[in-house]
Amino acid sequence: MARVLLEAGKVDPNYNAYEWHKRSTNLLFWPVVRNCLAMVQLLIEYGAYVATPNLDPIHAVGRIWVPPLHLAIQPDCEHVLMVELLIANGADVNYQNGNGTTPLHHASAFGNHTEMQILLANGADPNIKNCEGYTSLHYAVLKRRIDAVRILLEHGADANMIRGSARTKFWYPLDFAKKKKDKSIVKLLRENGAQD
Repeated sequence: MARVLLEAGKVDPNYNAYEWHKRSTNLLFWPVVRNCLAMVQLLIEYGAYVATPNLDPIHAVGRIWVPPLHLAIQPDCEHVLMVELLIANGADVNYQNGNGTTPLHHASAFGNHTEMQILLANGADPNIKNCEGYTSLHYAVLKRRIDAVRILLEHGADANMIRGSARTKFWYPLDFAKKKKDKSIVKLLRENGAQD
């Protein structure tokens, strides 16, 4: 049925679903979240945007664009094929959403190791900070994901990257590990150049 509607031009794969979700996104939203590869492939075939929104400034004001790649990375499950499909079709692995968070931030916080490896192999920058100054390494340390910490360090994450802004206290990944009393992560960070 979806193919018939798309072929007939009755459905725009980039219809802005803001009224449904209170987020600017296109029809990829639910198929990506539900990991429906066939539907995502179909929508991409008919022109659904996977990289950045094609919203004119009037439609973009006050709305948060949620890229499909961010949606594909879910806690406690890895949608590896979905992540690969979106990247193969132009998804930006370093796209920062409304709060500056990248797909790697999410994968690191969730401990999705395979997705992390895919993102990093496709150019994800482990040292991008979000609006609060957190890098993917900060997230992995805060969530006590030692394997995620190891993967990030192996891919060039800066163990001495400071988190902070003019409004907040400055914190290094090592500070968070100490606060969490995670001796294994403290040791790993120090082995990778973290300084007290």
